[in-house]
Amino acid sequence: MSETSAAQEFNKVREEWHLIDKKNWEMAIWVSEYQDLEILDKFMDIEASPIGIFDDIFFKFNTFFENKEQYEQGLWNEFLAWFETPQEEKYDIIGALKEDGFLPKDYEVNSDLPPVFMSVIQELKRLKNTLKMEDINFILYFPPAKLHQNNWSKWFINILGTGQIPKDIRFASIDLRQERVLKEIQSTYGKQRVRELYADLNMLAAMKNEMDKDSEAGKPNSPVGKFQKQVRKVMEATANNKIDLDKETDKLKKLGYRLNLLNTKSSSHLICAIAFSSKQKTEKAFQEVNSAIQLTERGMMENVEGAYPVWRAAMLLKAALYMTDKDNEQAIFCYKKLTEKSKEQKDLFYTMEGFRQSAFLFAQMNRWKEAWTDCILSLEAGSMLDQEMRRSSTYLFSAELAIEIAKQSRRDSSDIQLLYDAFTTLIGEDWQQLLEGKESLTQDYLQKEVAQNVESVLSK
Repeated sequence: MSETSAAQEFNKVREEWHLIDKKNWEMAIWVSEYQDLEILDKFMDIEASPIGIFDDIFFKFNTFFENKEQYEQGLWNEFLAWFETPQEEKYDIIGALKEDGFLPKDYEVNSDLPPVFMSVIQELKRLKNTLKMEDINFILYFPPAKLHQNNWSKWFINILGTGQIPKDIRFASIDLRQERVLKEIQSTYGKQRVRELYADLNMLAAMKNEMDKDSEAGKPNSPVGKFQKQVRKVMEATANNKIDLDKETDKLKKLGYRLNLLNTKSSSHLICAIAFSSKQKTEKAFQEVNSAIQLTERGMMENVEGAYPVWRAAMLLKAALYMTDKDNEQAIFCYKKLTEKSKEQKDLFYTMEGFRQSAFLFAQMNRWKEAWTDCILSLEAGSMLDQEMRRSSTYLFSAELAIEIAKQSRRDSSDIQLLYDAFTTLIGEDWQQLLEGKESLTQDYLQKEVAQNVESVLSK
């Protein structure tokens, strides 16, 4: 078996970046396989943190491209937010730089500039000159290209074509090899100005080896160890057409039932449903997810420990399947069942999530009264979480959705002001900046949410 590890793959990423470190270029584009995207994004995140190892200073922008005006306004707002004094002193980087003498005490960002990207560049250059970092580059990292709307690459081409970007301010992003978005940037400006990086990674093997280490503490032939390995075999079959998915799912269910535990029986159906869903075998996916739901509903009635988390993950997946089929009514029905059960279980986060998703679907159908009601219920559930959770979770999605529904349904301005006042209290005075940087409400996010739920179930 290969000894590939996640740490080894991460070092490969660092070595690839080292090849362009200190060289002359204007934009770096990681060309990534699906399974490698997360580790590349994590590498860029780490370099944008105090523990990065390269001398250049990395900055990360989280705004997503929809159109030029919206994007540049968002980038400018995000940039200004860096200079606002945070509520906790330990996060005040600008204050620390002033305290340590790196920045003058009277240094302030010029917030009167036009809300365009060139204003960001102008102020970053002024900051760099003030810090006296002649031999250091500023690297501006933008989230993976698949998260942005069309024409994002044209925006980069236009920006690079202005001739106004200083040589010591550079751009970086990630482009999926299977869905190239940024390919024309290098073809426009050449390999010297735009570097494409190809890290030869084997993350599938690395993840498999990491999971194998955890299989029954080195007992791969135990019943539970065999079950865990078969889970990975099924997921491997979703990416490898040479592996018979039907055969491997049947084997997984047999192993799950042989253990004679509710968790393994229901989880085997849930994993099969996910696998069939990823291969667009919707009918089989529905059959399996319904089996998981039936088993866990019976288990919850009998107070079997662990039944609810599997049921919750299955219900989220079933809703996602209905959304894929454009059947919003049935998806809403699933989310309503989720809110009912999560309230019984005092699972506030998923009460918030269930109402948020149903509100989103009602809004898609222009059923504004129902959308508004469910969104307010989502915010009400989220208000009972602690503030840090609200500031870093999908509570921000509910907040943005509430504002959008209020505007679209032409609610009274006093309703919108009540929302603003509530967000100042529940999220913080910087709530508008936090909403600017959150992820979009997309099917991609929903699928990720389901996957994380399933992962938590299997780790128990």
